[in-house]
Amino acid sequence: MATDKSLLFDGIRTAIALGTLAPLGLSTTSFTVEAWFSIRSDNPEGGTLLWLEAPGEPASTLHIRIASDVLVATLTGVSEPVEVTPLYPGWHHLALFYARNGGVLSVRVNGVHEVRVGTAVELPETTTLHIGAEPDGHAWKGQLSELRVWSVVRSSDQVLGLMHRRLSGMEPNLVCYLPLDLAGPDATSVARDAKKELDPKTREPTSTTLPGKPIIDGAQGELGVPLHALSEDEPGAPKSVVVGDFDGRVSVVNAPHTDVLASIQEVTVEAWARPTSISKSLSSCPVVSTRGEAAGWELRAGAGYASFLVHVDGEAIEVSTPLTPGHWVHLAGLYDGARVVLYVNGVALASTDATGERTDAGMPLELGRSSADAERCFAGQLSEVRVWSVARSQAELQRDVHKRLTDDVPGLVARCSLEAEVRDTTTNKLPWSASGVRWVGSTVPLERSTDSALAVAAANEPFVLQANREKLIKQGQKLTDEKTELERKLAELEQATKQPTPAIRRPAVTPEVPSVVEAVPNMPIGELVRSMATAIADAQFSLDKSSLMVSEFMSGHYPLRDQKTGDLVDEQGQGVTQPVMVDSRVYFGHHIENGKRVPNLVSMMELGFVPNFYQFVDTVLEVKIAMKLERQKTAVDPRTGRVINSRGRANDVRLSTTPVDAGYAASYNYNVDQSSVFKTKLVCVPPPVVLEERLREVMQQEAQAAAAGGSSTVPSEGSP
Repeated sequence: MATDKSLLFDGIRTAIALGTLAPLGLSTTSFTVEAWFSIRSDNPEGGTLLWLEAPGEPASTLHIRIASDVLVATLTGVSEPVEVTPLYPGWHHLALFYARNGGVLSVRVNGVHEVRVGTAVELPETTTLHIGAEPDGHAWKGQLSELRVWSVVRSSDQVLGLMHRRLSGMEPNLVCYLPLDLAGPDATSVARDAKKELDPKTREPTSTTLPGKPIIDGAQGELGVPLHALSEDEPGAPKSVVVGDFDGRVSVVNAPHTDVLASIQEVTVEAWARPTSISKSLSSCPVVSTRGEAAGWELRAGAGYASFLVHVDGEAIEVSTPLTPGHWVHLAGLYDGARVVLYVNGVALASTDATGERTDAGMPLELGRSSADAERCFAGQLSEVRVWSVARSQAELQRDVHKRLTDDVPGLVARCSLEAEVRDTTTNKLPWSASGVRWVGSTVPLERSTDSALAVAAANEPFVLQANREKLIKQGQKLTDEKTELERKLAELEQATKQPTPAIRRPAVTPEVPSVVEAVPNMPIGELVRSMATAIADAQFSLDKSSLMVSEFMSGHYPLRDQKTGDLVDEQGQGVTQPVMVDSRVYFGHHIENGKRVPNLVSMMELGFVPNFYQFVDTVLEVKIAMKLERQKTAVDPRTGRVINSRGRANDVRLSTTPVDAGYAASYNYNVDQSSVFKTKLVCVPPPVVLEERLREVMQQEAQAAAAGGSSTVPSEGSP
């Protein structure tokens, strides 16, 4: 970082013309413009940072400028300028978004604070983009680096992911990339476009060099851009800053409670953090903590949020803000006697009023673990932790956000750089101690670590790999144990299925006898009524028989019966006089016998199930029939068997019926308004009381027999 160069803007005429949207390929797409810029302390009036102009009557313009330490965005047609956030001397990141579908223009500062500027007209392809001075104005005074233009609206995760890294030039949707690192000749007059053209077939970079962008009155700026050389995704990407890696389980750095910490009323807590936990709650992700039951304070990060909690007059007051996990952010929580404020990357994102006395907890100062609960641990990486006895201003936070404060600074009462060591560089010399923390290389935007610290991290790499290997071995062993346990349970089930008694067998069924159904054209009405009544009685009998068979099954042992006739049969379906009993109990729970798990066999009734009985009620039969009177011309004498003539006697007249169906209607041109109807209600009735009492007696007898050493409902392994 310390060797990264930048382009100096003189505060007067310095500018870069990016050109119109058409050559950039942005005529019909949304876009994002990103850049790192710094503000000089000797430029109180500010100036233009970026401006966009769309021709027309009237022309649409967007100005983003620095005015009296505030970033202000002004869009033509919007009545009032939008104050985005206060900005003070130091490096800041800016992202301008234009969503073509809707025309929304918004600005994001330091990757965390986004403000909607307004809605613009459809920007034509002749819209121009400029960095720095306008034709009739002046630029801000400061430095610029890493200017990027994308053909999409970048998400918060995407912006944070590459914000502190130099690009390779091959990133998707990148249309213009000006590193402004002053590499090559004429670097202060022409901005090199480092975007690489890719071969459409191989996706490999070609030798094509894109034309640069003209610079007006540029000069070499100071060193110290908060950037690293390449994306971490690139092989061999440098990780030149050593940080502490916390595993979320046992890693902790702590110092004992001191009078210095107890005397603090105003407090500011700072830390660079890269939280990785998304499954824990925010309260289980402490970054810096000295908190008890109703006293102290705690800075937190994880689960997609960051927060600062402080006890004022014994009341816990917490402010929080959403936070994208997996990225480096600078957190600062402060209490100044009137407010509790949480800053992220130097921007105040959450605050609340709070007046009163801050209560000291008398607890140790811990990094990565809650001093109130050792089970709550931070997962991720930490660096440059500072505790102040004063409420730092936003200007001070922004000024020092990318610095290591190794000197004695007034108000700084505790510091732990976590740079391969836990030495306190303040005059208080807190005796920090570390446990379970690994020292690893990272791309946190701080000054490069010392060679000795990098050597420690490099030497630790084999241990990290070994730890990962051991972790994988443990996970593999756990999976192996789970596989073994599943195989054992499967073997038990297979063994259980081999036992003959609990096997579920289908009742035998007598072979079906083919039958021929013949329609009856005429039927005496008495026979019709008798047939319908018999059909209902047969149906009720079948229901009762089914319920009784279910009762036998649920009792735990049932005899094999023919499914049609209900007669007793053997396993081959042959009729028998003595029942062949089948065990219908189910497995429920287990007990230990001779050190082995033995499954329990219980009947359905022992589990509280009872058989259901059903009954037909309110049965109504509506049958469409045609009735007719018939005189029998001949009859058979029951005594002699001779056929005799009835001679028209009245008792030879009978009432007969014919079903009225489609065939009858067609043959006799008979009008049928409705078809025949069968209505009935099937209700569930409780089992007979005698049956329930008998079931209880049987269950009691079986329990007494089992207790006396007789037959048991829990067979031993291998028993039938």
